[in-house]
Amino acid sequence: MGESTANSLDDILSRAKDPSHIRVATARILLEQNLLDRKAQLEAEITAAVAADARENRIPVAYGLARDMEALDAEIEAAKVEFKFRSVGKRAWADLLAAHPPTKEQAGRIRGLDHNPITFPCAALALTYVDPADDQWAPDTKSDVYRDRLAKFTELEQVINNSQFEMLWAKCVDANIGGLDTPKSLAASMILRANGQSATTPAPAGSLAQSS
Repeated sequence: MGESTANSLDDILSRAKDPSHIRVATARILLEQNLLDRKAQLEAEITAAVAADARENRIPVAYGLARDMEALDAEIEAAKVEFKFRSVGKRAWADLLAAHPPTKEQAGRIRGLDHNPITFPCAALALTYVDPADDQWAPDTKSDVYRDRLAKFTELEQVINNSQFEMLWAKCVDANIGGLDTPKSLAASMILRANGQSATTPAPAGSLAQSS
């Protein structure tokens, strides 16, 4: 029985190559950390005002401060910087992994680690970043564009805090090894394994190899 046209390999390949079908993950991080200090201070003022409003016979102050917080939250959201990361395909991801193997010491500390956690994250961010000024980017670690991106992400890693960098890294990984139709919960798998109830063995926590 012949294969239907809708499910032909040519049709599948054409759909897979469609740029709109390529997995993209977005991270939004706040660089202006001083805004969080303002938020914490205003939160304390609101808490104090609620108590004072209830205790004293005065025109309520807490409501006005709450409106100030609403405006500050909007300011924080508007200040966040957007980073988009796209899937570069299994081969390009595997080649990058191979170029950044773990050191003997790193592999000895983390079972199943398949990458150098010091060098690979910035290399992956540079390769998968979607530059809004360059929508024709073709992943190429030998290009000047890639080297420039790598230098900038390496510098960025030095000036942002850990949670900000981990957010970028998580989205990069999600774009390149996430997106399964029915992904297994790593947390649930760990709990089941700890209780001897899992019949399958999930990928080690240190692995970033793309499933085939």
